[in-house]
Amino acid sequence: MKFAKVGLANVFGGHLSIKSDHAAIGTICFITYGRGKILLETVKELIPDIAPEWPILVVDNASKRGVDEYLEIKKLADATQHFDYVRHKRNIGFQGNIGSLFELVKTQFFLIVSDEDKPSIETLLHMVPFLKENRDIGAILTSIGTVEGVKPSQQWLYKEQIFEKGDGIGLFGLSGNYITGTIYNRLLLKKLNIPERLKRHYYFSNRDYPHQYINILAAANTRTMFSDKVAVFEGMPETYEPELFTEYFGNFSYGARLDQFFAFRDALVEAFDDCQNVCLPNELNISRVYEAYVTLCNKYQRIIYTTQGNMYIRNKLNLKITGESFALFCIAAVDKLPYSKYFKDSVAETILATNHKWLQESSHDHSQRLKKFRKLGA
Repeated sequence: MKFAKVGLANVFGGHLSIKSDHAAIGTICFITYGRGKILLETVKELIPDIAPEWPILVVDNASKRGVDEYLEIKKLADATQHFDYVRHKRNIGFQGNIGSLFELVKTQFFLIVSDEDKPSIETLLHMVPFLKENRDIGAILTSIGTVEGVKPSQQWLYKEQIFEKGDGIGLFGLSGNYITGTIYNRLLLKKLNIPERLKRHYYFSNRDYPHQYINILAAANTRTMFSDKVAVFEGMPETYEPELFTEYFGNFSYGARLDQFFAFRDALVEAFDDCQNVCLPNELNISRVYEAYVTLCNKYQRIIYTTQGNMYIRNKLNLKITGESFALFCIAAVDKLPYSKYFKDSVAETILATNHKWLQESSHDHSQRLKKFRKLGA
C-alpha cells in the first residue's frame, strides 16, 4: 500500500510505502530522536514477536545522533513484515512528531512508546477483543511496568476505570504526563478534528504536553479509559542530563510552568465548549470544568512545591512566596471564565487550602533532606 500525500509533503516529501494488514487493530508507534542505539536493541528483541494485529512503526524525528543505528533499523524494517520506519526530513518537534502519527498510521488505534521503553505485545494482543468491541473509546492510558535492573521513575499502575463522554476531563485529561502507554483511536479523534486543533497550538500553548491536550479533548468528546493492563515496560534512558533538574532556565522554570498551566486552563475551557456541543442539556454539568480546574491547580502546586521546589530554592527563590504568588495567579486565571461567578469563591478557597497543604508538606520534605545531608556530612 502506498502512503498518499496528506498535507505533510514539506516534511516527508513524495510518497511513502507503508505496509498494511487487514488483521491489524492498532500500531505500536516508537517516537524517537537521537536514541537509535537503545531503540535498535529493542527492535531486534521485538522482531520475532511482531504480530499482524499490532504492526510496529518507528518515526524518527530527523535524528542527527545515532544515524548508523537508525539506518540499521530501516534495513530491518525493509526486510520485516509488519514493521515500518519513517524519517522526517526535518525536526518538527515533539508535538509535530505526535501529530504526524495521525497521518502516518493506517490502523484505527495506535500505541505511543518512547524510544527507551518496550511494549508488551502479549498484553496488546489480549486487548484486541476489547478494542474491537469498544471502537467509541477515544483514548486509553495503560499501566506502565518496570523490568529488572531499571530504577523506576515513570512506573504507574492504574485502577481500571472507564469514563463516559465528558466525565474524564479532569481526572483522565490531566493524568499521564509521560506519553508512553497512551493508546489513541486515530479514526475517531480525526473525525472529531482533534489532531487538526492540536496543530494550531504546535509552537505555542501546547508544545510541552501535546498529548495531554489531546487527552483533555478526547475526554470531552468520547469515552476514555484507565487500563490496569501493563502494555509498556519502562526502559533505561540512553542519556541522563541532571542539569535539567538544577538549571533554572528551561521547561522547569517558574515562568515555563506558568505558561504550561495557562495552556491547560485554556484546554479545559475548550473541552467545556465541546461538552456544550456534544452533551444533551440535561447531561451538561457546568461544575465539571471547575472541578477539573481545581485538579489542575493542585497538580501545579505540587510541582512547584515538591518536584521543582529544591531547584527553586537552589536558585535563591523564596519557595513560600513563590507558592503563594502561584495560588493568587490561579485565582486570577479563573475569575473571568464562563459562569465563574457561581464557582470562583469556592475555587479560591480550595486553592488557598491546597497551597497551605503543599507548603506544609514541602517544609517537612526539605527539612528531612537537610537533616540527611547534615548526617552524611558528619
